[in-house]
Amino acid sequence: MKSNFVQIMARINLLQVVSIFKPAVLLLSMSG
Repeated sequence: MKSNFVQIMARINLLQVVSIFKPAVLLLSMSG
């Protein structure tokens, strides 16, 4: 049960990182 919870948290974390990272990459590629 606990390992499942950790996996879910890790996935949510990844999604947050991607949602922050993607716009930054887009901005960089646009300005570049």
